[in-house]
Amino acid sequence: MIIKSSKHQTVLDCLKEYNFSRKVIRGLKFVYVNNLEVRLWQYVEENDLLDVPIKEEISDVTPTKGSIDILYEDEFILIVNKPNKMSSQPNIGHYTDSLANYIKYYFEEKNINSTIHLVNRLDYETSGLVLVAKSSYIHNLFKKVDIIKKYYAVVNGIVEDNGLIEAPIIRDGKYRVIGGNKMAITEYKVIRSNINTLLDIRLYTGRTHQIRVHMKSINHPVVGDNLYGSGDNLMLESYYLEFKHPINNELIKVELDLDKRLDEVI
Repeated sequence: MIIKSSKHQTVLDCLKEYNFSRKVIRGLKFVYVNNLEVRLWQYVEENDLLDVPIKEEISDVTPTKGSIDILYEDEFILIVNKPNKMSSQPNIGHYTDSLANYIKYYFEEKNINSTIHLVNRLDYETSGLVLVAKSSYIHNLFKKVDIIKKYYAVVNGIVEDNGLIEAPIIRDGKYRVIGGNKMAITEYKVIRSNINTLLDIRLYTGRTHQIRVHMKSINHPVVGDNLYGSGDNLMLESYYLEFKHPINNELIKVELDLDKRLDEVI
């Protein structure tokens, strides 16, 4: 990975400036500056380019050939559109047909030496945007990046007004709203309704099953939710991601149109 020094400083200070984790720094004996090995205690100058030899962990994900819908890609990140009824990562029953399997095959085709770093994960039945970091370093940087996440959801019944749900979620057999200190915040806006209601939802926190649990808590479970409602085809789509790029600070916005399968059940 190539980075640029902002001033006269040690290599170590430059790495800290770029928020390299302690784990990564401990694994480095040197970096390359102008094709020369330089130790971490040595100095670099302003605008020097440092090639940091980050070693990725060996991935145990099986590469599987298949199509992935890529909506954005650069040297550091990938944004893909995950279909519904596809696992984000390998698990029981889906060892070789998860999104991670298909991305791993793509990485090998493109000679990208990385494990699969999913910055956000979607449930098996949730479709939409998944952000993937191409290295552990980039993945670590996203811990300090604010990501705007928006979803389309079709919920049971008529929702009359826009609303904001501020309610903690804990796991008690399954996830539910109950007293606790892990606050979850979900904002929803009504787009249109008929028998069911189409909502535009923004998450301000990232709790497991947050949308599904919160909508259940106000008696409007997501249509097709076999865990918190009824049915077996969850009407939930991650349609929007917005964030400042962790390397170049560029504003990234990716948006999907409403999935036809959601539109048909409103």
